[in-house]
Amino acid sequence: AQKTVGCDVHYTDKIKNNVVQKDGLVQFVAVGVHKKRKKAQEQAERCAMEHVLFYGIPGSNLPNGLVCPEKRAEQQAWFDDFLNKKRGEWGAFISVLGINSKYSKIRLDLRKQQLGIDVRVDYKKLRLYLEDNGATCKFGL
Repeated sequence: AQKTVGCDVHYTDKIKNNVVQKDGLVQFVAVGVHKKRKKAQEQAERCAMEHVLFYGIPGSNLPNGLVCPEKRAEQQAWFDDFLNKKRGEWGAFISVLGINSKYSKIRLDLRKQQLGIDVRVDYKKLRLYLEDNGATCKFGL
């Protein structure tokens, strides 16, 4: 499956208010692009979840995604449903810390807004949730 179009993430160890990394949490900047600011933020939040689930955040304490490729292929319908709920189930695992002005701008070439948001994802709780739902490979076995 393809990444969301216009979606990107940037790892930085200096997020708003210099919040430090803790075990089980990863903080990074997620970027969304859309004509409407609210939709750009929704896209950035979904982008953040896709990266934590499938790709990892390079340079962070979560360099690989939580879901192995085999399980993703096997459970693609479950993941599509999970991600399409607009923060329904997955909102409990992500916190938006604020707008990141360094990655936010008007993209005149696309006539759209690019919005960067600082996010924190509790991947430890997310991993347990996925394991409980049979949606990932078990870890540590």
